[in-house]
Amino acid sequence: IEIVAFCEVGKPFLLCKKMFPDSKAFYSLEGVVGMLRRNPKMLGKVDKLRFTLPCQDVTLLKLLNKYGTTKTAHLFTNLQGELADIINADTVFNKMVLPTPENKHNHAQAVKMDQDLGYFAQSTVANGAYYGNPTSHDRWLLLCSKH
Repeated sequence: IEIVAFCEVGKPFLLCKKMFPDSKAFYSLEGVVGMLRRNPKMLGKVDKLRFTLPCQDVTLLKLLNKYGTTKTAHLFTNLQGELADIINADTVFNKMVLPTPENKHNHAQAVKMDQDLGYFAQSTVANGAYYGNPTSHDRWLLLCSKH
């Protein structure tokens, strides 16, 4: 597997720059999509996209910890779909917090967005420990394939 590009923020950005020195590095999803709007061939052929976005305006963790809401759901519901559309990857994998009554419409919108782009989209819930994450939290997973 060749990592051609990554998009991270904070300490993970520095770690990825060290781990993948020959990859294109981006600090924001908005920045990547903006550059690709101007030059869709910038990254060349990308077979797979993987998203783990902190992109819910309201989550159970935020509610339990009495954190304020953030206005980042658009990354999950819009921009990742635009990126998948521009790149035309064969496979898109998405890991997200569990749907709640407050945010389940965003999960449904993400599935519909990928289906509208021509992907077969299937979601499930799995414990992070079962697929290599250093956590035992349940996560919502969305796997999309054009084939």
